[in-house]
Amino acid sequence: DVTQPGDKATLDAVMARLQATGAFETLSYSLYGAREPYKLVFHCEPAPAHSFALGLRADSEEGASLLFRIGLGVNRLSGSKLDFSARIGQNMRGSIHYALDLAELPTLNVKVSAARYRGSLDNAWDNLRYDVAYWTHREEIYVSGMNWTRVDLRGGIVHKAYSLVPQTVFARQLTEAGSSLSSNYIGTYLSGHLYTLNDYYFPTKGISLSFKADYDFLRPGHREFSPILSGALDFRAAIPLSERFTVVPDARLRAITHFGQQINDGLIHTNFVGGTLPGRYTEDQLPFFGFNHVLAVGDFLIDASAALHYTPLSNLHFSALAGLLFYGDSLSGMFSPFAPKAFALGAEAAYSTIAGPIRFNVHWSDLQGWGAYLSIGFDF
Repeated sequence: DVTQPGDKATLDAVMARLQATGAFETLSYSLYGAREPYKLVFHCEPAPAHSFALGLRADSEEGASLLFRIGLGVNRLSGSKLDFSARIGQNMRGSIHYALDLAELPTLNVKVSAARYRGSLDNAWDNLRYDVAYWTHREEIYVSGMNWTRVDLRGGIVHKAYSLVPQTVFARQLTEAGSSLSSNYIGTYLSGHLYTLNDYYFPTKGISLSFKADYDFLRPGHREFSPILSGALDFRAAIPLSERFTVVPDARLRAITHFGQQINDGLIHTNFVGGTLPGRYTEDQLPFFGFNHVLAVGDFLIDASAALHYTPLSNLHFSALAGLLFYGDSLSGMFSPFAPKAFALGAEAAYSTIAGPIRFNVHWSDLQGWGAYLSIGFDF
């Protein structure tokens, strides 16, 4: 409200929201006048309406991956926007996203995506590793741009499905257990995200807070299906200790509640944790630096870690890492006994480049022992 008094924090929040639109190549502001009322002027240089992006990354978990994205009208402040993106590598995915932005009204979105995963899966209960491969697709209609204070809210309805490749060991295990190798669900969800971190990889200030409630109420072809509620809460903060030292705590909570007879579909309603990138192997898979492979755990999960960053030079970063996992099929089982189900320690060196950070870490966990990880490029 331009009629109300403001301060620098208010102006910075306005600038952040304008920059987040992607509609401006450069953006700044000036205050004119010797005393109140001052004159506030924003200096804006529009960005091209359309965009094209190409990215390449490589890491020791899955080799090289290529990302390309084409956006038509995506940098407009309002109107129709169409975005196509694809990731090519060992694990592939692609999506088409249409958005109708009506300026002051919430944005209407339609998105269709598909993915293929191929790799290894560990099981927390038998300490075995299985090869696994599957295809998945997702169609959703949702509303975004519902800004509640500084929280970006979105909600909608979604159809999601998967199909396991039957020749894999994991698929044969599910078949022997009487579980289906394919399934699909229809549900609704609500999510919110508050983000003030000044850098994604090595922040020195700010927080990231997000939540999501996913309610699957229909399984086509199964009249006996009982609804399933999946909840998520993530928190990350950057706490500066000095000019060169920053502590970054990171906590992620997951809970899956079955309203009726519990089903085990082996994939969608299962918590997975491991690897460096979130969502690389399954839609809601959480990262854990101590594992180079994905671990299937119980319905309730706490994934907590902390990093102490030391930045001797502007682009050079060293980190000490520690992490804990609590999981179980119930709240009481998650803390029984009252000790982490897994813990890990590690050290990392990284260098930021124009093509993304180069990172190398060595880690140890009580479940998987020693490991190492190397990556080059931005996360995607």
